[in-house]
Amino acid sequence: MSTSNQLYLAMFSSQSLTIGLVQLKKILSGLGLDQPTEVLIGDDNGSLAKAIPHLSNSKVTSMPVNWADVAGKPESEIGQRRDGVSYWKLAGVRRDEQVITWLKEKLQVARGGAVIMWDGSSNDVKWITKRVMEANLPIYLITVEPPPTEKDDIMF
Repeated sequence: MSTSNQLYLAMFSSQSLTIGLVQLKKILSGLGLDQPTEVLIGDDNGSLAKAIPHLSNSKVTSMPVNWADVAGKPESEIGQRRDGVSYWKLAGVRRDEQVITWLKEKLQVARGGAVIMWDGSSNDVKWITKRVMEANLPIYLITVEPPPTEKDDIMF
């Protein structure tokens, strides 16, 4: 791992988590992670995706789960949602593997890690946390309870 001035973060949060911009800045600043070069987020629509661009001039890369990628997959890997739409059961696992690969590549020449904000109950966040730990990558696990919002905070 290098001690370059570049900082790369993969950030994830529980879908139920609503986070304020002031709160997110305080968390990252407290960890010494407040000026990332690039931030990888898992979902285009989550609260992190909406807040990260307001943090700094960091490049934001989105790597959402491709649930619709069912073409050519074995029938055993395809599920049906209640509305009848097919989805790839292993899409989340594959995306997590891509995140791990991205982070490993970045950390060969720079510093960083995975910042994971967990509500204490999300299985998806628990899973990615386990995968990051198994890969022996730096991890900043923050268990977040919805705090009272600060008067000047912008909620996402």
